[in-house]
Amino acid sequence: MPRYYVDLHCGPLFAKGVTSFEASDDDAAKVHAIKAFPSIVETCERSAGCSIYVMSVRDRRGITLFHIELSLDFNVSRENAAPIPY
Repeated sequence: MPRYYVDLHCGPLFAKGVTSFEASDDDAAKVHAIKAFPSIVETCERSAGCSIYVMSVRDRRGITLFHIELSLDFNVSRENAAPIPY
């Protein structure tokens, strides 16, 4: 089975080869990456204050196949939240 390699971007931080995994093909790699992304972000440095994480997935040749972006917003509290107009 092909092996895929994960790089993680968080603001100015870049971690190459954070993890790797095997999948039967590129489509299976996308499914695996989407499911694994939150737990990969959870293991990263939180003190950097990042709210946008971008995961790049490469094949064994080092070619980036796709990117996935995860945006987190921890700055809004219920007391200070403005109503959303509909």
